[in-house]
Amino acid sequence: MSRVPRIRFKGFEEDWEQRKLRDFGKATGGISIESEFDEYGKYKVISIGSYSEESKYTDQGIRVYKTKKTESRILNKNDLVMILNDKTSSGNIIGRVLLIDKDNTYVYNQRTERIEINKSKFLPEYLYQLLNSDNIRIKIIYASQGNTQIYVNWTVIREFTYIITTDIEEQGKIARFFITLDHLITLHQRKLEKLKIIKKSMLENLFPKNGVKTPKIRFLGFTKDWEQRKAKELCNIGTGKSNTQDQAEDGMYTFYIRSDVPVKSNKYIYDCEAVITIGDGNIGRVFHYVNGKFDLHQRCYRMTDFQNVLGKYFYYFFSTRFYDRAMKMTAKATVDSVRIEMISEMDILMPTEIDEQKNIADFFTQLDHLITLHQSKLEKLQKIKKSMLESMFV
Repeated sequence: MSRVPRIRFKGFEEDWEQRKLRDFGKATGGISIESEFDEYGKYKVISIGSYSEESKYTDQGIRVYKTKKTESRILNKNDLVMILNDKTSSGNIIGRVLLIDKDNTYVYNQRTERIEINKSKFLPEYLYQLLNSDNIRIKIIYASQGNTQIYVNWTVIREFTYIITTDIEEQGKIARFFITLDHLITLHQRKLEKLKIIKKSMLENLFPKNGVKTPKIRFLGFTKDWEQRKAKELCNIGTGKSNTQDQAEDGMYTFYIRSDVPVKSNKYIYDCEAVITIGDGNIGRVFHYVNGKFDLHQRCYRMTDFQNVLGKYFYYFFSTRFYDRAMKMTAKATVDSVRIEMISEMDILMPTEIDEQKNIADFFTQLDHLITLHQSKLEKLQKIKKSMLESMFV
């Protein structure tokens, strides 16, 4: 087994060394403190639901006061806590570690192990990244037991060996690298969440409420009442006819089938502005294409040849309202389904002036562009982190 990682900071050449999990610091198991829960308590409780797949603390709103039962479970800054249970069989949570960021703020519950780090030998930030790395945490997943709720015993996993650098300076460089990366990831996550909230709010305010002829927020210069039309009056509505045998791994065109699996097809059908709604397993999903070349399976509908309405405006209004309509009207059989009358008879509220439609469509197009941009950057950073964790730890 290699004693050095594939990627390493310059200036460090010593082989890494084996250490057991129990060597990282003093470990103390949690006890049941459910009897002490108090919504007005000072301390936040770290329990099984407090661990996320991103190894970040999730506040469940559970609190306790300092009592005889909880005082010995109050955590200090730079303690690590590891969850020994997972409510799912996937193992996405089990063995994950949280790094405590404040003194006298958190108390830990049962099935969590506290590790008070030996700071003369190990940096808590370094061990936090090490133990949460998927290629490292896999040891704990393999040691798990149970079905509906899996678990591991500390007495077993504390004997697991890890190959680490004992050089505090090297630990620090690795930790700071991932702290910077985590900061960038968090930054894009927050921007993405904020943009999605803005979009949700503007979808609610740039379109009129039911029974109202104008929206709450409107672009300057437009004052006329909006009109209501049926979808069938504004566009042609059809359905795909292709069969699954048209799909091909080396096909040229995206092939949408009922389960919304984007495979490929060599059969070219459509090349026009269109709105497509998927039936069955992904009922009510809506997509927008401009000059998009794609093949379409039956039970997927297309809307084309828009009249007196911009296709992009129609898309934003339709996609915002259609899912709820479909859920209320869907035929309950073995699977939910979309019927053509759900689309054709749907009321579409729209400005009478094309310029106002364009302003609304352009606004949401730009917002979607920003959302896609931050989503892409976030996914790229997450891939970089995953790759670097695999390369910078043994």
